[in-house]
Amino acid sequence: MILKKAQVTKYKCINNSTEFSLDKDVTCLVGKNEAGKTAILEALYKLKPVREQEGNFDYVREYFKPEMLDYEKMHGTTPAKAVSTIWELEEEDYKALEALIGPAARNIGPVAVYKH
Repeated sequence: MILKKAQVTKYKCINNSTEFSLDKDVTCLVGKNEAGKTAILEALYKLKPVREQEGNFDYVREYFKPEMLDYEKMHGTTPAKAVSTIWELEEEDYKALEALIGPAARNIGPVAVYKH
């Protein structure tokens, strides 16, 4: 799968990155120091980390600080979506799906993946 769009919200110093596209062969994050470039990469990494325990969000350390006290009350019942992504399936993905569900696999469009 190819990552096409992403959005990070309420993570570290990022209130809302707004949705951004990754349509080119090369993507470059540009911004001032402490603007959140590394935070965006860290949030994306949590979708599929090398070590499973690194994929969990620690709301005390990582939730958007200005709203931490309000969020602490609701975290247990309605956790915030920290990272949302849209992925495009590749030919290899379609073939694997066809083996499972047949020709209907070709009707599957972009895949949305998110993590609380």
